[in-house]
Order: sequence, then structure tokens, then C-alpha cells
Amino acid sequence: MLEALGTALLSYIGTTSDYFVILLLVFGLYRGKLARPVFYGAYVGNFILVAVSLLVADVLKLIPQEWVLGLLGLIPIYMGIKGFSVTKMRVAKQQISYLSLILRKYSQMLF
Repeated sequence: MLEALGTALLSYIGTTSDYFVILLLVFGLYRGKLARPVFYGAYVGNFILVAVSLLVADVLKLIPQEWVLGLLGLIPIYMGIKGFSVTKMRVAKQQISYLSLILRKYSQMLF
């Protein structure tokens, strides 16, 4: 049991390292009292991710083990078909431009 918890903790830390860097950049932009919503949002977001993961794990326990891998293969197919629409491409371009604006503002603060 402790070995599984240790593995889960190390996996979580390993997969959220890039999130940590982005969070540090956002904390750099919003200091003092403005950082509180960022702080709370990070914890609420992580809580939601863990809760949804536990819920999905419980649902997957109800499906026969032989079917799980095949059914999980349908998820990327669905995401690919849905993401092919033009409106998603426009939203992605807006998000990229917004992220570049934030990074440009932070780089101006540094240099």
C-alpha cells in the first residue's frame, strides 16, 4: 500500500513539473493580495483533477478488465474528431495569442 502511494506521489510530481513552472510565472505577475486567487485556484484545480480521476477509476472498476483498454482507445478518437472543427481551431489560436501576451509581459518585466 505504501509503495503504491509513493509511486502515485512521484508520478504526480513528475507530471506536474511543467504546471509548477507556469504557476511560478503567474505568481510573478500577480504579487501580494492578487496572488491569493491564483493560490486558491491552484488547489481547487488540483482537487478537482484528483476527484475526477478517482470517480473515473471507480467507474472503470465496473467494466470488465478485458474491455477497459479497448474502450479507453475510443477517447482519443472522439477527441480527434471533435477537435477537427474550425471553431476549435479559432479558439486555440486565441488561447495561444493570449499565452504569448502573458509571456511577453513577463519577459518585459525581467529584461
